[in-house]
Amino acid sequence: TDNSGCKGKSQVKVNVITPPGNEIPTVDAGEDLVVVLPNNEADLTGIALDQDGSIIKITWTQIEGPSEAIIQSPDELETKVSNLIVGTYTFELEASDNGGLKNKDQVNVK
Repeated sequence: TDNSGCKGKSQVKVNVITPPGNEIPTVDAGEDLVVVLPNNEADLTGIALDQDGSIIKITWTQIEGPSEAIIQSPDELETKVSNLIVGTYTFELEASDNGGLKNKDQVNVK
């Protein structure tokens, strides 16, 4: 109603939709490797992809092994591990996306 008593109305339609869901990143730590002494190092090459955003963090960690290996670049997809002795090592690659989701994969080095 305005100041002269006239009435009017209008309608606005509002559609509320659910945003597309955040998809978990795809992570591949690569194929298992065999190291033959006297060589005591290996190159790890991982893959991390996020179809609906971006990867914001990469982390390589040692899960198992007969000794503590040295991971040269734990925050890079490609890194070198050294200080290896006879036995089986398991390394894990974890990736986090910009939506807060994480995924991981493991690789063995013998």
